[in-house]
Amino acid sequence: MDAQTERIYVWLITIALTVLQSNVYLQLTSYVVSLEVLKPQNLEEKLVWYSIIGTYGINFLGALYVWIPVLAWLLAGRLGVKLWQQPEDSPPQERITIPLSIWVWVISMLFMELTVVMSHIDFDLGWTKIASSTIVWSRSWALMALFPIAGCLPSIRPRLVYRAICIVCAQSIVFALLAFLAFKASFYPAYLTPWWYLFRGDPQVYTVAIFGLPPGDGLDAEFRLNLFTPFANTLGIVGAVFFFLAIQESDKRWKWAGAIGAAIMVIFSFSRMTTLCLVIVPALTWLLTNFTWHMRLVGGLASFLLGLFGTLALDSARTFYEATFVNFRQGSEKVRSKLAEIALYKWETEAQTWGHGFVTERGPETTEGIPIGTHNQWPDLLYLRGTIGFFAFLVPLLWTFADLLIKAQKSQTAKVGLTIVVLLVVCTSGANVEAATYLYWPGLLILGMAFQAKE
Repeated sequence: MDAQTERIYVWLITIALTVLQSNVYLQLTSYVVSLEVLKPQNLEEKLVWYSIIGTYGINFLGALYVWIPVLAWLLAGRLGVKLWQQPEDSPPQERITIPLSIWVWVISMLFMELTVVMSHIDFDLGWTKIASSTIVWSRSWALMALFPIAGCLPSIRPRLVYRAICIVCAQSIVFALLAFLAFKASFYPAYLTPWWYLFRGDPQVYTVAIFGLPPGDGLDAEFRLNLFTPFANTLGIVGAVFFFLAIQESDKRWKWAGAIGAAIMVIFSFSRMTTLCLVIVPALTWLLTNFTWHMRLVGGLASFLLGLFGTLALDSARTFYEATFVNFRQGSEKVRSKLAEIALYKWETEAQTWGHGFVTERGPETTEGIPIGTHNQWPDLLYLRGTIGFFAFLVPLLWTFADLLIKAQKSQTAKVGLTIVVLLVVCTSGANVEAATYLYWPGLLILGMAFQAKE
């Protein structure tokens, strides 16, 4: 197949898949699969609803990285306007309040932007570079505060978010099958969208690899889904967030469709960490939200069994860890370890307070050219944002965990929020979670709703 013919096929498939994303198709699917059709009732819900169920359509246009941050600022601005115009005698169920936990995130993310400015000044990078890095901040770290703020809008219902997530996960089942068939046929349509020529930056976030990543050398030699995300590992994080949202759906048919679709996203991303999260995170959340007498009974029994079989259990856990995370993809683990080592050394010797502020274009030979500051959340935070940025992320995470741990004892929405936080904390052990905020943003929206839950 020559290049021109392949290009034609790519655009024909793109047009066909975009048509499948039309509102008519989605509404028809809703009627066929479920008797209950959940519709958005106001502007805020329409923005959220169509942004979620139209994920693939927006992705085919290469506009996810453009539209979702704009959506975050629009929703936050909408809340600001409503808060300003809110009458003093508005009923409690319609009254807008911003919990303290959200203010913690807002202040922390402003400190994160401060590290961007100060680090660029320290290294004399110029105001043009400061402006471009601030735009990156507005599309990543800022969303961790903006979407929880949007979650304070009483006009957005959690069940609408859950249903929309189930719809996009159900679509993922179809696209995952198409990806596998395309892989078997050795057909890898991918293209760089015009948005990159307008905004520049990392071309990967503007690249549409419709059916998955093509095989290459070494680590990329096997089939791995990436669907609407730039990387397979990112799809694992997004799929895990979507899974825990989908299982909150009340309609069993949508719930199963959503859970299966999300699980496929996680499993076939072949991300070891997020696959384990599907089991570990619910177990941790259950333990954290069941501080009753039966937990003491289980704890006592577990202590007794560990006393008898503790050595065997530790040996088994060590063997499992080495087989899953160390021996599997040894090259990846070595590179990741080297990246963390260099990042920590450069932070300690060159920029302890504000960090370096930017990612180098290409790393040294010891990291196979992979840039420093791209693969390890906490060492990368110290390297890029310094001690100030490190605590600007750690403090709101700990605060959120403590806040939702208390509220989750009585509130289901707070329990969902706690699950999301636990998941993100676990994911920081192997990925930079802020880079994917524009993809798992519905989870951050639910987080804002969880902050408002009554203890």
